[in-house]
Amino acid sequence: PEKYFVWRVTNLPVPFYLVGSIHNLTARDYPLPEPYRLALANSQRLLFEYSPRERTALTRKFREVARYPAGQDIEDEVHPTVVGLLKKNGWRLRMKYEQLRHYRPWAIALILLAEQGPVGPSSPQSMDNYLSSQAQRSGKEVAGLETVDEHVAFWREMLERDGENLLLYTLTRQKAVSLLLEKTRETWKRGDVAALSATNAQLRRANP
Repeated sequence: PEKYFVWRVTNLPVPFYLVGSIHNLTARDYPLPEPYRLALANSQRLLFEYSPRERTALTRKFREVARYPAGQDIEDEVHPTVVGLLKKNGWRLRMKYEQLRHYRPWAIALILLAEQGPVGPSSPQSMDNYLSSQAQRSGKEVAGLETVDEHVAFWREMLERDGENLLLYTLTRQKAVSLLLEKTRETWKRGDVAALSATNAQLRRANP
């Protein structure tokens, strides 16, 4: 009766699995249910968003684009009200405002989100990190669907469109964000595609 985000595509000469991963798992969510472990065991090659072997390069690139060039800072881009909120909430990041002002709004928002739990594929408890580690330990091939530059460019373009709103949301809706992360995790564990789609639809309406 249980459902999982694992599909096996069989109408091809070489069948493959499509697995819906999630980044914000916790230690108590492991070991993964049997269908995920079977998909890993029966696969010779794993494809991720970007190659796990390029994780260090990705982190470096993100750090580069997260900071403003010399002579610019966040006060050039966001409303003074948001700057004021950032000054009041800087203690949550254990960083002084003079440090924070050199980061783009979306970068500060991601740092705030990370304070509430793992949010990225390279976080220690993420499913991507677990699967890639297990695959490499077993001698399986791992690769990416995008290059590091393509991946960074996509996220930067998407985040910068709405960076100020994302920062404002994370500064003022900490409890709502925590509840959303928990709801998403529980929905994924139940394999409830409809509920997860409904949650995503709400986010899309709020942030078109």
